[in-house]
Amino acid sequence: MSRNLQRRRRRARLVFATLVLSAQFASAQTHSFVWGFAGSTTLTECGTIGLFVSDAPINGSSVVAKPPYYMMAYEVGGIATSSPIGAVNNNLQWTVPYKSGAQLLLDIADSLGNTGGVGPQPYPVVDGTSTNCHPSKEETDVTLSTDVTALTTCDPLVLNLGGGQTPYTISLVATNAPVVTNVTLGPEDNQYTWINRGTPGSSLLATVSDASVEHRSSPKKSHVA
Repeated sequence: MSRNLQRRRRRARLVFATLVLSAQFASAQTHSFVWGFAGSTTLTECGTIGLFVSDAPINGSSVVAKPPYYMMAYEVGGIATSSPIGAVNNNLQWTVPYKSGAQLLLDIADSLGNTGGVGPQPYPVVDGTSTNCHPSKEETDVTLSTDVTALTTCDPLVLNLGGGQTPYTISLVATNAPVVTNVTLGPEDNQYTWINRGTPGSSLLATVSDASVEHRSSPKKSHVA
């Protein structure tokens, strides 16, 4: 079997599953750099939007963002994608691979895995002039489930995982969070318990990827459990 065919099959097996919960994410971490929109903040279906990343360290840190950069987009009730957006800090561009009506939590990551933090609320996607940018459908046997739909302080969130190729990596994405929390489980683990240490109120997305994912390849698609 050719290496290219093996790679295509590995990508098709997937990937992410996402759950949307109501919670307040608590974290003592801080984001590593500042990112923002270079002009309009309106996301249009299949439209391209300008972005920037500051190359100055923040909060007294010596960490400096290192290109290239990637847009990490998490659709509320939908899919997650990772897309390269360029390497020039003041001239980054992202083509929105989502349909009109989608609500997105956004974060930018650099080549070292440092992030600029998640926005305070989901960004809506509005009608555009094209619909030909959406990722092709990918099949997956990765599953993510929980009986919890809302969390209060100190509540446990038990995530049940299945399918795909272990080990699994879980990402917890919350509105207004400085970072996305990533946890890689052991090769035999198919369950993870996270304790909510914040107060109820904001949105939390739980996402799982399996070992077959080539991190930050574009576009990567994830299915909602």
